[in-house]
Amino acid sequence: MNYIGLLTKEEKSTLCEIITGKEFKELFKRNEQEFAKVQKGFRAKSLTEQHALSIAITNIDKPFIATWVNMRVEHWLKKIEENIAKLEGEGLSHGAALATTMLDSFFVNNVELYFKLTGAPLDTDACSNLYERMEDIKSERARNVETSNRIRSMEEENQRLSNQVEESQHSINAIKAECEKKIQEIEQDKNQLASLLAEAQAKISELQTAPSAFASDDADYLARFDDTDASILPSDNADEIVSLCSVVSDYNGQKWLIRYADLNNNGHYYIFHRNEDIPPYFTNRDKIFYKDGPSKDGFYGIWTWSAVPNENDPSKDYILSRYNTEIDAIELVTFTQAASLDELVSLLKEGINYQPHSRRVMFSIYTSNGQYTGILCTAKEFNTVNEKTNISEDCIVVPVYEFTGADVIHLDNGLSFYGNAFAGLPSKLYHLKSPLDIVKDIVLSSISWATYKTRDVTRAQYKTFKDFIDAIPVDDITCKIRAACRCSDPAAKELLDEFLSIVWQYVDGDSLEDEIIRSALSANTELQEKAKELIRQDWEKENERLLTEAQKKLDLLRVELKSAAEDLGKAQEAFNKTKAEDERLSDIIAEKEKLADGVEKAIAERIQKARENAADFIASMAFVGGQPVQIVGTTTPTSVDAASELDMAVYRTFPEFEHFDELEAHHSWADVINTAVFELAEAGVAEQYRSGLAAFLCAAYIEKQPLLLVGPNAIDIAQAFCAAVTAHKHGELYCEGGCVRQAIEKIGADGEDIVIINNLLAGGWMNRLPEILFQKDIFYMATHPYAEDVQVEPKSLYSFTLPLFTEFLVDKKATGKYYGGYFSDDFKPYLAGKGARKELTILSKLGLSSLVRSKINSLMATIHNIYPSTTTDDDFLFFIFPISYASMAINELAAAIADPQKSIEISANLKRDLQHVLGEN
Repeated sequence: MNYIGLLTKEEKSTLCEIITGKEFKELFKRNEQEFAKVQKGFRAKSLTEQHALSIAITNIDKPFIATWVNMRVEHWLKKIEENIAKLEGEGLSHGAALATTMLDSFFVNNVELYFKLTGAPLDTDACSNLYERMEDIKSERARNVETSNRIRSMEEENQRLSNQVEESQHSINAIKAECEKKIQEIEQDKNQLASLLAEAQAKISELQTAPSAFASDDADYLARFDDTDASILPSDNADEIVSLCSVVSDYNGQKWLIRYADLNNNGHYYIFHRNEDIPPYFTNRDKIFYKDGPSKDGFYGIWTWSAVPNENDPSKDYILSRYNTEIDAIELVTFTQAASLDELVSLLKEGINYQPHSRRVMFSIYTSNGQYTGILCTAKEFNTVNEKTNISEDCIVVPVYEFTGADVIHLDNGLSFYGNAFAGLPSKLYHLKSPLDIVKDIVLSSISWATYKTRDVTRAQYKTFKDFIDAIPVDDITCKIRAACRCSDPAAKELLDEFLSIVWQYVDGDSLEDEIIRSALSANTELQEKAKELIRQDWEKENERLLTEAQKKLDLLRVELKSAAEDLGKAQEAFNKTKAEDERLSDIIAEKEKLADGVEKAIAERIQKARENAADFIASMAFVGGQPVQIVGTTTPTSVDAASELDMAVYRTFPEFEHFDELEAHHSWADVINTAVFELAEAGVAEQYRSGLAAFLCAAYIEKQPLLLVGPNAIDIAQAFCAAVTAHKHGELYCEGGCVRQAIEKIGADGEDIVIINNLLAGGWMNRLPEILFQKDIFYMATHPYAEDVQVEPKSLYSFTLPLFTEFLVDKKATGKYYGGYFSDDFKPYLAGKGARKELTILSKLGLSSLVRSKINSLMATIHNIYPSTTTDDDFLFFIFPISYASMAINELAAAIADPQKSIEISANLKRDLQHVLGEN
């Protein structure tokens, strides 16, 4: 039947909009030849849905479009009639069946159009009555949903109160146990204090022979300080240059290296001077691109670099540089206020007002006739705080070197450096500590916290201390003393005995007067009793404060125990009220279940019939949510197995890796980011983007902000992050075919807090996205392979999930070899900072909703808190560029980058890499 012949031009346009441009685009793609007759010069697959719709409206009377539209309308009308008949057979009146069917059909907002297509148009009053009845049914459905939600909320509140009562009971029991434990400890303390008065101490025999330590600096020992390694020097024919450089920043914040000297293959530095007569490129370059290494301005180090012709302009160069970790430049600092090594060391122990510029520093003095003497310290051997530098307390010995002015190179900025890459073999060693100081440090370092914390630190009496000293592993300490003092085993043992003797004398306080008093007390019993009475009175007086405090603690614990008992009574009363409320809610639920019996029975019958007739089941989808139905063919199977629905959309969980000793333990978010950087390398992420991407994913995990990863390696990046954060434990939802609620209900059931959603943009799943993302304590990462598909999706999609395009971030295939990490028991959770939150003003220029802008700004604040090294390039790549591309605002973004007033600052390298996306400007 020619249905469209019954319609006016406006009604035909409305009918085409109901069918949607997406359906017409698919029709044109399946009939390219017929479409070419209607719209010459266009290919159907390149049309937008809106363009396809406008073509259909304009050419609806053309035969192949009109025939297809009439078939679609005829199919809809037939199914509507069948559904009305079915509902009437279930006991509904014709009016109710008609209103229910129309409410779930494509004509929900165009009832007049439906009746005109049937050939029996309704008058205005009849249409108004039908709309009112449809609205009543819609309101009744909403009330039913609201009632169900209220019942669910009351059930959850009931469960919360029950859990609160249970937690209160556990808390009270814990308080009681803690009180009893503290009472017992106080009693033990009182007994301990009383027993300390009566204990006697054994006197250690005096040191008889002095040990011999610090033997002469023999050749073998001096050789340990020789830093010469010719294998790391550049070769004669090497294409790379090894240079002494300093780190500087330009006005844009870009890091550069200033080249001061070059290292030759003999290990000598020579000052570099740029030739002003030729361009400053290739080997004549004094400014080198910075890529890695220490980034603090003013730092001097060694970088290896090379220059190759630029592909676009061979007269210019392209720089490849890397920080050389094998060689450290030796900065030379000479002190005129010191005349000897002893005075120099004394100055360094007190602290000097100087900020070292390198990892190794030669502190020296001028002797005579161009001769210098200095001590060489590494970064571990000196400390610098507020530009004041001193030698570390852990430093025992430093090498001493003698050199001349010819061994020094002077830079034009006033700094001086040792002219050789290696200091070589020292002339001697300077010992910063005496043997007994070394022994003391070793003994104190051997007192481990694991042993010390087993004792109550508030009872730091001399007996506890002496017992603790006796527990020190003497054999191990003796070996350490022998190595540090370079002496024999007997000498090391004598040094330890001497130190312990000093300790006992200090602790015991023995003297000649002590011996006389002890002899007098032993000879006179009456004097002993009098002394005991005096000592007892003095002890009670001295410890009166401790005894009073102990009694106060005991009284306080008893008050707390009484308060806990009162809290238990209140909690029990609240539990009784909760129980009564639970019974009332149960009655309400039972009543609602009675009301829902009829609806549940009707739904069950409809599902059963749908399984028996697959064609009927597919056609009935035309009445759910107004979704269009695609007709694939005229032949349909007679039955559909219910299990096949779950096969189309499977939700799987992947367990946690069992062997934690093979994983990285995370104690802070910095540890998580480091592990994620390693795993993202295995996922194919380029080196320059790994840190930023790792921090971005961690911030999204903290905020539980769903992400849509689009492009190559998207699934690999998601799986690598799961390995790094949760020891591989996660869930994966495969969106294939129609949406299956059973799969959605499985999400989070096994305790997973990361879920990967594959193929989210499948037609049957997009409208269920709010239901999929319902659980707010789960981090969702959806994936899709093609960036172009994202641009045709509705912009409101990004109110639920933020996009991230991986094509710009990866440079190789993923290996899939992920090791992983886990949160340790002492992991420090994230606490949001209280400072002013940074916001991206450019977002307001992109036509984004306030919700999307708020989510992006919140996520950006989190990434800057957990990863302070986040750059403006990171902000652009992960927050500005993806949402701009997804919302088709690339032109606006390119204009904003070109306008200095828009406050978008990105590096020159990133601008260059983005040119193929944003254009030459």
